[in-house]
Amino acid sequence: MILDSLSNANRYNSLHPLFGRAFEFLLAPDLATTAPGRIEIAGPDLVAIISSQQGKWHSEARLETHRKFIDIHYLIAGKETMGWRAASECRETEIEYSAEKDIAFFTDEPSLWITMHPGTFAVFFPWDGHAPLVGSGNIHKVVFKVAL
Repeated sequence: MILDSLSNANRYNSLHPLFGRAFEFLLAPDLATTAPGRIEIAGPDLVAIISSQQGKWHSEARLETHRKFIDIHYLIAGKETMGWRAASECRETEIEYSAEKDIAFFTDEPSLWITMHPGTFAVFFPWDGHAPLVGSGNIHKVVFKVAL
């Protein structure tokens, strides 16, 4: 997992050939007013999903893991807390892995909670279990799906 500010994003471009394109997308002046939905930036290999939704309680958070994609979560507005636990330590399966949706859900408790503020991003690799969208109020964000 990586947690940092967008102002430092260029430090991570060498980790994946599409990270630079994702971070460039976040610099668009109209990002905050872009309609929620799915936007293909580099075909299915780099997709941005813009959402605006109510946060949930810690007790409602479920850890999720992916195998085919890296997630980059960027907070546009609101305050979001996200849980983290090493995927290798996620043992209490709630929903088995779906190759079609590239996701599995777990009921294990996160071992770490991080708080995101507007302008920050978190990168979750397949070895990172993560529980997004914890908070009160509206959480406006972009989640990138970056193909491995």
